[in-house]
Amino acid sequence: MTPDGKYVNQKMYGQNQSGEMSISVLNTGDKAVTGWIMQGIGGDQASARKTAKLLYKDTTGSTVLTMEFTDVLVSGIDYGSLSAGEASAIQMTINLSFVDMTTS
Repeated sequence: MTPDGKYVNQKMYGQNQSGEMSISVLNTGDKAVTGWIMQGIGGDQASARKTAKLLYKDTTGSTVLTMEFTDVLVSGIDYGSLSAGEASAIQMTINLSFVDMTTS
């Protein structure tokens, strides 16, 4: 606070906090994705931690921004609402937590 009682916004120093993000994908039955999720659920944290990249591209397909996430773990999965006999694809939302993020 300033001497006249106004709040001051500033960066708080200290240990970094981990981040979280959510991605929505179609469930295609890919064994690589489900295997990775099961490793984390099974407690194998060493092999369940992965590095992920998110590429932002323009309309021509050129990469504009790259975000790299380290030590990514699955923290939750949501399959949405499923109905028997429904003809639409199964979309799942995967919640991920990560330790560090860098951009380039």
